[in-house]
Amino acid sequence: MIKAALRHRNIRFRSRARRCCKNSTEFAVVKTKKIKGYIKKGFSWSRNDLIHALQNSRTVKQGKIVEYNNICIKINRERLFHKDRCLACWKAARALEVRGISVPVSYAYFKMGAKSFFISGFMKEAVLLNDYLSSFSRLSGWRKKREALKKFAAWIKKIHDLDILQKDFKSSNVLCQNGTYFMIDLDNVRFRPVSKKEKIINLAQLNASISNAVTCKDRLRFFYYYSKGSISREVKRKIYKKIMAITSTKKTSAFNLDTGQLIIF
Repeated sequence: MIKAALRHRNIRFRSRARRCCKNSTEFAVVKTKKIKGYIKKGFSWSRNDLIHALQNSRTVKQGKIVEYNNICIKINRERLFHKDRCLACWKAARALEVRGISVPVSYAYFKMGAKSFFISGFMKEAVLLNDYLSSFSRLSGWRKKREALKKFAAWIKKIHDLDILQKDFKSSNVLCQNGTYFMIDLDNVRFRPVSKKEKIINLAQLNASISNAVTCKDRLRFFYYYSKGSISREVKRKIYKKIMAITSTKKTSAFNLDTGQLIIF
């Protein structure tokens, strides 16, 4: 059972993404009696540095994410037949980076006892996607709002075209800084062809996690930009009906969304 569980947690990546788990010009393998893992060269944390950071950190997400001196530390406790979420984040960060998808800079992956840690940059100035789009809807001119939607739609389409699937694509898993979108919560990222059904589910996940501050018209405009030039108008209508049908089945109150009160304009 233990061997089967270890195989289950071992997610493999091809080519350049695998170099982050080997000694190279950019990465180094850490292997001592008390700590193991991988580290980006130039980042000089040791076991003692990690312990000190954990003891003096600020909680971002209880039991899962902490922050120390602009360094974000994701914590995973080992469980049988559950993947190592921190190792998955470390590999996915590199795989996304080499494909041109923006993510917070990844510094290291450490395993110490029954816990593992994914260490990345803490984007202090970044805001969540929901807050970013909501502020545009309330404060900015229509040109800026439309440009933000267009850029976001192109980013999502690029992710799907590159055969990248984020299985939990919520607004809380996207950060925005200086007009650039960053993907976070990387342990749910998969690298394989994305089916039409999975694309629809991704779009529905995003639609259900963006607040009422983004109007129905803006949501339609986003979908228009995403699907522009690839499908007919009739097909677009059918797909959007499916997106809204999936949206209506999800709990949206946590994101301040009430689909029955969406503003048309």
